[in-house]
Amino acid sequence: MFIINLVKIEKFLFLTILFFLFIPLSINIQIIHLYLWNIPLFLMFFLYFKRLLKKNKIHFKIDLWYFSILLLIISLFAATIIGKNFKENLPHLFQFISSIFFSIYVRNNFNIIINIKQILIFSIIALSVQSFIGLFQNFTQSQFGNIKSYFGSEIDNSFDVLDSSIIFSRVLGTLDQPNILGNWIVALFPFVVYSLYNEKKYNFSNILYYLSLISIFLSFFCLLLTFSIGNIAIFIFLLIVSLITVFFKKIIYLNFYKFKIPTLNILFLSFATILGGIFFSYDKIISLYDAVYYRVELKQDSVKQEASTSFRTEMNKSAILYFINYPFFGSGYNNSKFIYSKVNTNIPNRWDHRVHNIYLAFLVEGGIFAFIGYIFFTIIPLIKIIFLKDQIKFPFIFTLLACLAFIQIYLTPTAAEFTPLYSIFLGSSMGLYDQES
Repeated sequence: MFIINLVKIEKFLFLTILFFLFIPLSINIQIIHLYLWNIPLFLMFFLYFKRLLKKNKIHFKIDLWYFSILLLIISLFAATIIGKNFKENLPHLFQFISSIFFSIYVRNNFNIIINIKQILIFSIIALSVQSFIGLFQNFTQSQFGNIKSYFGSEIDNSFDVLDSSIIFSRVLGTLDQPNILGNWIVALFPFVVYSLYNEKKYNFSNILYYLSLISIFLSFFCLLLTFSIGNIAIFIFLLIVSLITVFFKKIIYLNFYKFKIPTLNILFLSFATILGGIFFSYDKIISLYDAVYYRVELKQDSVKQEASTSFRTEMNKSAILYFINYPFFGSGYNNSKFIYSKVNTNIPNRWDHRVHNIYLAFLVEGGIFAFIGYIFFTIIPLIKIIFLKDQIKFPFIFTLLACLAFIQIYLTPTAAEFTPLYSIFLGSSMGLYDQES
């Protein structure tokens, strides 16, 4: 009876976490940069630990995914302790680590605290709410629904306008940042589409069905109004891949099962090859990216401010150069923004942003071991989910692929407004694999 009650409380706390994801308010309490969703998360961790003690099941098997997490945390923590601005960066590092532990919790409690139906329902509601609020913000040219604009030391009720001559403005949803809103839309979209085709399987009501149908159209227009070029490009790419996958599904499956190929090894080698190609021709890749997705310079008070896209080439080249000089010892969490003056770069002194590629950022901030740890932490769930027989694997595959794309061009995979969502996807993928295997 005691264990059952704890499980029920944990289920309630998990739903509370999902609700608080819509309210990205936070306070720095020195130890951790505490967000609202962290409060039920820590309570849930405590109850889970208590439940394990009651059942006398503290131990669990360490696999490669768990080892990568351990490697990542130790490397980042050690580099942060000896790095610059230790006291300032530690709260942000602990915030990031809390999300990593959340993914572990989701994996170990899949179908106990969290299940597929909850993820699908949350995706439908979240996509609907964020899209509606985003479109309403554009229609009213206001910060409606963006709670963060009304709280905190720096209150900003102005709207993010691209140019005074443009009537459209960048929408934020409840997340206070257009790119993060775009990340949410792209990541949740595959689950909403999957819900449409499987509403009977999961016993969805007519309200949820029509809500998912409406949210698909609303979210597409809302995504356009974020003016987040990277998110829009990823979204279009996933749609094209989806159509190709459906069209060639039978051929793909026939070829896959006809030839006995060590697929796991090929996937690892392919990823390593792509990664190596990025290292040795990063300037060409980013130049191509800039040529296709170059953003219009923003003009505010007659002062030109270039978007971060303009500096991506130099930022990522700087990260590689810094790594060559300091391959094993990182600069500390959040300190990749300080490396530009230490290497040969064209980035101006006023630029104080982290490297806009999380793999490269961790390569600089935690060294080679943090880099390897984060690669395995993010890639293993995708590889595991590919081999599942259940059709639910498809929305997970597309979402995890989208998240890998976010890692290459955005900092949001380490932002507290997105990391818990990413943790749910990663942990659920591992949980699904554990149950099927």
